[in-house]
Amino acid sequence: MEDKGGMIVVTINYRLGLFGFPPRKAGVRDVVSNAGLYDQRLALDWVQEHIHRFGGDAGRVTVIGESAGGGSVMAQLAAFGGEDASSPFQRAILQSPAMKPIINDSQYELVYDYLLETSGLQSYEELRNLPSKDVQAINTAMVSNAAFADTVFQLNVDGEFLRDIPVRLLMQNKIDQSVDILVAHNSNEGIMFTDPRTEDDDTFRAYFANLLPDLSSEKLDIMATEIYPLDFSGTQPYKNHIERLVLAVGDCLFDCYAFGMNLAYENRTRGYLFDICPGVHAQDASYSLHDGEETDYFGRPIDFLAAGAMKSWIVDFTLMGGRHGSAARQLPIFGSTARILHVGKQDATESNFTVVKDPAANPRCQFWLDGVFA
Repeated sequence: MEDKGGMIVVTINYRLGLFGFPPRKAGVRDVVSNAGLYDQRLALDWVQEHIHRFGGDAGRVTVIGESAGGGSVMAQLAAFGGEDASSPFQRAILQSPAMKPIINDSQYELVYDYLLETSGLQSYEELRNLPSKDVQAINTAMVSNAAFADTVFQLNVDGEFLRDIPVRLLMQNKIDQSVDILVAHNSNEGIMFTDPRTEDDDTFRAYFANLLPDLSSEKLDIMATEIYPLDFSGTQPYKNHIERLVLAVGDCLFDCYAFGMNLAYENRTRGYLFDICPGVHAQDASYSLHDGEETDYFGRPIDFLAAGAMKSWIVDFTLMGGRHGSAARQLPIFGSTARILHVGKQDATESNFTVVKDPAANPRCQFWLDGVFA
């Protein structure tokens, strides 16, 4: 960073779980169900107002988020309908942006019912009168007893901060188009969130019925028969029940949002596909935030060539965007042919960088971005 002239790094805190995304009954507006998003916006507005006191430039702010953080960046871009280029930043980096495709009023009311059932309370008034340690205990119990891979609490349609389901806002271009975007995803996003007990089509369907309770039986049937058919003959990119679920979960929660961002920004984005074995969710953060460690978060040896390149992309995109002289120019413009940079490494070979077609540019993602709501 010093070689590039330096930049100021600001980290923020925001409320999580029951404190940050408290569920509510449909139509009820006296509960701020996206308090965590408002916390983020408050911090970003603070940066706009005060960063000059630290030598920063409020006109050159970049936000970066990974996983749920990437989903939060997406929500900030779509905030208040994405109107009037209102985002308090000029560039955004989204690594494996994550969220559920269906987070409407009725689904979040189910979480409210679950809250009352778990806590034994009758109303929010009772909850508000509890000491914070008791609320924390309720939060822990709800998450501990949730369906596999379900985080329970999440950003949601509140009619104000998020006026519609974020995926729908993306597809309708109701998102701040003035921001420069770098978006990335990994080759094996779904495996960490796949129930290892999946052994047949029934358990495959049950997984999604639990994860997305508002997914209609008709859409679930389309998903299981047309989008991810029970076919292990070699015509599909999976060979067994687990691989089938890994692919579907990766598409549903991660990959298709990265692709959706590219579509929403009319193919003006830059990005990469991280495919250094095993290519699992969050593994690339060990590279883009590399600080000399020998191994990644999962104990695998770091490829220093790839780590150096990825850090350069992040730093240069932050400082210069895609202008001449920026290492981020190594990342291709997504364009109409869905180009991204493949970051690969097999066994003991040296890492390599190749421009490829984004594997998320496929009919499966069209289902998650559009067909699931049709």
